[in-house]
Formats: sequence, structure tokens, C-alpha cells
Amino acid sequence: MIIFLFGPDTFRSQNKLKKIKEKFISSNKKIGVETLDALKTSKNQLHSSLFTQGFSKNRLIIIKNLFNSSPSLIEEVIKYLKKESQPNIVIIHEKQINPNSLSSQTKDLFQLLKKKAKCQEFKILTPLQLKKYIINKLNEENIKIKSLNAELLINQCKSNLWEIESSLEALISLVKEEKEKEITQKQIMSLCPEGLNEEDIFYFLNTLGKKDKKQAFKILNHLLNQRESFEKIIFSLAKQFLNIYRLKSKLKEKKSLYSIAKELNLHPYYLSKLAKFSNNYTQEQIKKVYHQLLTIDLKRKTVNKVNQELLLSLLLEELI
Repeated sequence: MIIFLFGPDTFRSQNKLKKIKEKFISSNKKIGVETLDALKTSKNQLHSSLFTQGFSKNRLIIIKNLFNSSPSLIEEVIKYLKKESQPNIVIIHEKQINPNSLSSQTKDLFQLLKKKAKCQEFKILTPLQLKKYIINKLNEENIKIKSLNAELLINQCKSNLWEIESSLEALISLVKEEKEKEITQKQIMSLCPEGLNEEDIFYFLNTLGKKDKKQAFKILNHLLNQRESFEKIIFSLAKQFLNIYRLKSKLKEKKSLYSIAKELNLHPYYLSKLAKFSNNYTQEQIKKVYHQLLTIDLKRKTVNKVNQELLLSLLLEELI
């Protein structure tokens, strides 16, 4: 049996490989499992693994990085695939493969695998599929999450399933520790990686405070020209507006900035700058802007050929 696992979503392909391996081990008393990295394997070693039955009646051979290995190793696998009988279970595990950029030999290998093997391609999940993945995983733990918060987590992790899974594990532990039943925005943002530097953020916020839409648009375009991703800009701003929202809530309780800084785990100087900017907006306005930031980024990902400048204009309409 030949199994071909490939695609850019290495999280799901790795999980699939793990499940096949576990199933093979649990269903076979006398097993032989061998994992070969084709970049570190000789032709003789690969030949011996593929063409020798060995002492174990059932053998599982996992070959990784084959498409980037030497022509001699690829030729050995092609010979094995062309055999009438293949007593071993062989899994070819690869990352993303672009058929248009393959050499003639690797193209032959790819076509042969598509014909002879049980193939499964792991494409990157869409935002909607990722949201479903998050909700299903949390349902298994009897934990809830609002739709917008699931979108926030997806964007925080840049749609990377490895990071989403890692963050979910941390969030599940946090929720259970706090004896809660739902993941909140605050918990997600506490795990959010650093975005734009504070200087850029406060320069932009200062421009917004002056209601200078033209200059604010220039700043956003400048950041994009500096190769800052649109996603990073949006969620750096979202993080700040969430901090501002939390700050205004605490200020209503007539607490000092110093005590608020300790509660929110933010530097007092940083918080004092946010406090000045917060005077430009009501709490409801800040909440609306925060949700608009998430909506704009989601629209960017789900609408084909969306105009990035139009999204920036929509953003500034909410901010100024």
C-alpha cells in the first residue's frame, strides 16, 4: 500500500500521519516502523528499506522530503511504485507541491503517486473552515466562543493552524483554571503577539485625534509601503482599541491610572497616552470601531480582489 500525504497545511497532514502510524502499530503485533528523511538517506539505505522484507511481516516506511532529494533516491521510489506487488506500507509525506515547478523526474513521480497511491492533499483552510475547526474543538471541551472572537483568534494567529492549535490549548487551560465556560476577547488578546511598534501606533492615534483623515491615510499607506501587512496593521489597532475600551471602563470606576495599569498589565506611561486619546471617543464608539476592524479584515480575506485602499477608507470613516 502506498499513501501520499502532501500540502501546505502541515498541521493536518502531520496529524494524519500520526493517526495512520498509531493505527498501524495498534493493529499489528509484530511491527516494523521506519522513518527516513530523504535529504539524509543514502540510495543503498533507501533501496534496502523498500525492497527488503526483513524480519517483520508488516512494515511501515515513512519517507519525508523526497521531492527535494537526489535524483537517485527519486528513481528508487519510482522503481518501487512500478512494481506489481508492494508488501510494505509506504507513506510519502511532503509539504506544498507546485506541479508547474517540478522537474521532469519529480513530475513523473508526482503523476505516478497520483495514479498508484491513496492521495490526500491538505490545503490551507478558509476562514470559515478555520472558524468551524475552532468551534468544534471547543465543543469537545464544553467551552463556547462568540463568532467574532473566533475570527479574532484566526487573525491573531495569521490563519496558521499550528498557532491556532497552540493558542487554543492555552486558552482552554486558562478557561478551565478560571472555571469559566466561554473564551473572551480579553483572553484572546492577552495571547496576541506584538504588532506594530508603539511609536507608529501613537503617531497614528494622534493624527486621528486631530481628525486629519488625509494624514492618517498617508500613515497607513506608508506602513503598507514598508511591507507591514494589512492584517498586522488592522489587529495592532484592534488591540489598542480594546485596551482603550477596557481603560474607559476602569476610569468610570474612578480608579487611578496607576492602579488601572496594574490591573490591565500595561505600563502607566503607555496608559496615560491611551487615556488622552480615549477622550475623543465614547465607549460605544470604541466598541463599534473595534468590531469594524475585525469585519474589515474578514472582508479582505473572503471577498475576491477586494480593493485594499477602499478598505482603508472604510476604516478611516469609522475612526474619524
